[in-house]
Amino acid sequence: MAKVVVTGGAGFIGGHVVEKLAKAGHEVIVYDKMAPRFKLPDSCTHVFGDVLDSAHLKLVMRDADFVFHLAAMSNTMDCVKFPEEAVALNCLGTAKVLNAAYEVGREMPGQTKSVNRPGTPKGMPRVIVASSILISGIMPDIANDDNLVDVSKSYHLYVSTKLYQEMLARDFNRMYGLPYTVLRYGICYGPRMTPGVVADVFIEKALKGEPLTLDGGGEQWRQYLYVEDLAEAHVAVLAPEAENQTYNVTKMDKVRIIDIAEAIRAEIPGTDVTVTPARSHDIDVDLLTDTKIREELGWEAKTSLQEGIRKTIAWYKGRGF
Repeated sequence: MAKVVVTGGAGFIGGHVVEKLAKAGHEVIVYDKMAPRFKLPDSCTHVFGDVLDSAHLKLVMRDADFVFHLAAMSNTMDCVKFPEEAVALNCLGTAKVLNAAYEVGREMPGQTKSVNRPGTPKGMPRVIVASSILISGIMPDIANDDNLVDVSKSYHLYVSTKLYQEMLARDFNRMYGLPYTVLRYGICYGPRMTPGVVADVFIEKALKGEPLTLDGGGEQWRQYLYVEDLAEAHVAVLAPEAENQTYNVTKMDKVRIIDIAEAIRAEIPGTDVTVTPARSHDIDVDLLTDTKIREELGWEAKTSLQEGIRKTIAWYKGRGF
């Protein structure tokens, strides 16, 4: 059993990650300035805290084996509206989490090796950083190399902050020996998802009998995956093989916005759609593969879009919609 800290563990993805880690038998500390919107498993502890609070981070991380850094401004349009806050949370927050993990290890010399990670001093946790497959838009057009980017392609603040998080994790490893893992998330949906994202807006509109709005006809695509599948990957990356590695955690499917709308219409018959002009600040992407995480850790997203939408709608209906 490992001791695990999850920043942002009270949020949408963080909550599901916490549940999977607890189910796997690990001791989990949720570190979040927000109260959980779900019932924490009995084996979990919630600590109110801010990732910008270095001293508090160090206290919480002491004796931890792993830190999952999920706290972030994850809504791309929020990053457009609040650029300073996005940089503070995503960039400075990540630097503080990594530095706190390093300092916890540095301040505890002579510790025995970790039972869970034999090659690393007990005082220095491995930090798993949540990135995004949206950085694919600034990769060169060659075979999904983990560490190659073309900064001249930079075009969106959210993408830049995610790239910065990845670079910081590698910098702290090379400069200070801090172990890390980077997880590039596909676009996630499912029960308890963040209000305002596409699937949430569409499902709520459909359940209210309102038409679904397709910006630019809904031809934009992303690599979507169901939140339970994503959460299971976080248990898999506790394996020693995942140390100092980068993984694309996603499905190998191009899912268009119109595909999400049609999946919802199949579950809620009679739902109409309307087409509006394309929005500004949209993000272009390339398809990333899941080959590395499948071959090295045995993880694979298994939930189809239709099944995931069906489960998500059932959760919404359970809330009284």
